[in-house]
Amino acid sequence: MVKRTRESVDKPSKKLKLETNHTIYINNLNDKINTNTLKHNLYLLCLAYGDVIDIIIKPKSKKMRGQAHVIFSSSDEAAMALKKLKDMVFFSKPMKVDYSRKVSHIIRQSEIE
Repeated sequence: MVKRTRESVDKPSKKLKLETNHTIYINNLNDKINTNTLKHNLYLLCLAYGDVIDIIIKPKSKKMRGQAHVIFSSSDEAAMALKKLKDMVFFSKPMKVDYSRKVSHIIRQSEIE
């Protein structure tokens, strides 16, 4: 049995450092907004930081609610968007933005060709 001490409880957890890529992951989106409206407004917002290839918002399900993946044409554009969009309030909620854990299939296919 592991004995817990005050030190082990107070230590901050190591946050996973995600690699720079073309896709950013956004969560804490307002799930009361229509999916098409949300996608359109995300597109307009992200377009200011680079060419948006695609925005993926899963149909409303309990597991994927309030989440989106935005795919940019370059990793530099994704980095700029990530920097500018962190904690921005969007439809009355602060967005949480990070790099996607996986490389988008669209980007993977374009690298093969």
